[in-house]
Amino acid sequence: MTMVTLLATISTIIAFTQKRWLATMRQSTRPIKRWAGAILALVGVWLLLSAWHPEWFVGLFPSP
Repeated sequence: MTMVTLLATISTIIAFTQKRWLATMRQSTRPIKRWAGAILALVGVWLLLSAWHPEWFVGLFPSP
């Protein structure tokens, strides 16, 4: 398991399984906290996909 896969798995698990944390985000009067949770989840999923299928993301970051 590479470091990218490990980080992606951890961030995705945190984003999707912490129900109390997510409930707190939903009840928050500040929408920035909700967006932070959503962004964390999207980053986790994106890292997970890029670890499993790097060929999908080759064009996004060309080699120098």
